Amino acid sequence: MKRERQRLPIRVAATYRAGAQALPERFHVGNVIYDVVEVVDRWYDGGNVAGRPILHYFKVRTRGDSIFLLAFEPQSDRWFLVKAFGPEVPV
Repeated sequence: MKRERQRLPIRVAATYRAGAQALPERFHVGNVIYDVVEVVDRWYDGGNVAGRPILHYFKVRTRGDSIFLLAFEPQSDRWFLVKAFGPEVPV
């Protein structure tokens, strides 16, 4: 039986530096923990349309040299995995 790929974005648990710049330090996808070694890029989107939440995006590189795109919704303190590239891709 063919295993179906998980659809992104998916909710993840993250450890991050609190404050005005919520920089991710580590995140969990299922039982796997990924350590962030570099925030490659970051930007935000939303807030200009009624009812649309502000999302902060982080393109990060992990210890295993994979690239992940994470989204953070500060209003609800929720993190999402949007895209993943490289040898550690969990989906």
